Amino acid sequence: MMEPKLLTLWQHIQTGYVRQAEIADLLELSPKQTSRYMQRWHEEGWFRLQPGKGRGHSTKIEWVKNVESIYEKEMEYIINHESIEKSAKWLTLHWSSECKLRLMRLFQTKLGFNDEGKDKLIIPRKDPFLSFHPLEALDIHSANLVSNIYNRLIYLTEDNEIWPELAHSWESSNRLLRLYIRKGVKFHDGSYLSADDVVRCLESLRDHPIHRDIWFIVQRIHSPAQYVVEINLKQKCSYILHLLSTINSSIYKVNNGKLIGTGSFYLEKNDETKTILRAFEDYYKERALLDCIEFVQMPMGFETIYRSSVKEDDIETYKVESDSGFGIVIMNAYRNSDINKQEVRDYIQYVISARRNEINQLDPKIIPNQSGILRSPSDPYIVDQVPFIEVSKPLVLQTTPYTEKLIFWLKGILETAGIPVKLKEITFEESLQNGYTDHGTDFFIHGEVFEMNHSLSFFHFLLLSSSPLAQVLGDKGERFEILNQYANTPFEKWSELHEQMERRLMKSALILPLYYSKRSVLFSDDIMNISIKNFGYADFSKLWMKPTTI
Repeated sequence: MMEPKLLTLWQHIQTGYVRQAEIADLLELSPKQTSRYMQRWHEEGWFRLQPGKGRGHSTKIEWVKNVESIYEKEMEYIINHESIEKSAKWLTLHWSSECKLRLMRLFQTKLGFNDEGKDKLIIPRKDPFLSFHPLEALDIHSANLVSNIYNRLIYLTEDNEIWPELAHSWESSNRLLRLYIRKGVKFHDGSYLSADDVVRCLESLRDHPIHRDIWFIVQRIHSPAQYVVEINLKQKCSYILHLLSTINSSIYKVNNGKLIGTGSFYLEKNDETKTILRAFEDYYKERALLDCIEFVQMPMGFETIYRSSVKEDDIETYKVESDSGFGIVIMNAYRNSDINKQEVRDYIQYVISARRNEINQLDPKIIPNQSGILRSPSDPYIVDQVPFIEVSKPLVLQTTPYTEKLIFWLKGILETAGIPVKLKEITFEESLQNGYTDHGTDFFIHGEVFEMNHSLSFFHFLLLSSSPLAQVLGDKGERFEILNQYANTPFEKWSELHEQMERRLMKSALILPLYYSKRSVLFSDDIMNISIKNFGYADFSKLWMKPTTI
């Protein structure tokens, strides 16, 4: 059995003298644990050990066996003979870059469609999914999974067309929206969808802390007849029907504490190593063409390729690109620090704007954004030169693992311009709470990916309580005033309102557009019918595998 700590020791400690305390720190062990491990490995013949005498004296290690070379052979056997999830687990060990590349290439041949009587797609994942609940899916990976497990009442296309889903028809008047629910729709447990299920979901949604503000316009949700749901409004609202198209408005039920949907796939398994989606045979629309999708935990740096393991030799691949959102700098002007001064934010905005074109050198997939975050073409936002302004103490810049490269670039250009910066690291999960949690930071880089309809997504980005702009926009009174503006503006005329809001935020130096980004994924040439849907991901329900015999 391979031991991660032994491989870590091999990578960091060469033959020679080393202090035992240094080994303990490296392996994250206590002194007693370190002594026991070192003695055992010595007895197993990995190295010769000559312990130092007295506290603080160095221990001599003389390596006898090449740990990585032996472990690499074990890994090759595991990859070729064991399950994919077991292989993925061992790939996270501390391999050298050359060895890791060789192992990843071998492992890559096991990824893709696996035709064993079933069409199965295996997709590498970097992290476990954070949530499968429609109300709590705040990151795009969770939201994409939700879109495959559940359905919504209606679907809003990229071009503002409204298509029926679980609601086959609807009618509205000044303060009433009536929905007619589709008959014969089954949940994954075999039970049938009812109007009461829809009412329970929508009531939970409008009472949820994250969504409550946007749904303030609703007075009552009830079912006056079988397969009929009515939503009564406090006042006329232009966006109530459109709200039913969002991922968070997906319909679900809870059975014995387990979430159940009506979507084209159901969740069969989820743990630290693997997430499995299986096609739902009784799906009310066309059954998914794949039988199974497996998301397998992989180490960072592993290239994502969707491919067929039927082909053992080199295969032809093609690249599919999609929008992967945008990045902006958000300044927490509500804080009691220098960042609440307009002149400080103006100077930061000027410095970033002057150096923004450099970011493409950090990552070729990100494109400097001189205009705004709206997808529709807009004139470049010109930031005039402003005089240097001194700050009383270093500004605190929030950093997360996924923004690390950009954060160090941003820190560097600001300090060069005379603004001292202190970094504060938070986890990715913590960053999802930026809208309603004060992490003690003055500004941060935020990445956002919109759903299919960008107009509705921008509205959510502005006003959802979990949005990173929630605290920046001011108190609730101001946010409700903005909500009323949208409620009284026809949806097809929202673009003008969006532009006004965007320019207001940029003029106040509360946000600064930084980049657009692209995602590219390689597919083997036997994977067919790739189309991009929610959040820039492929529509899994439409993928299929071309038989190798043709």
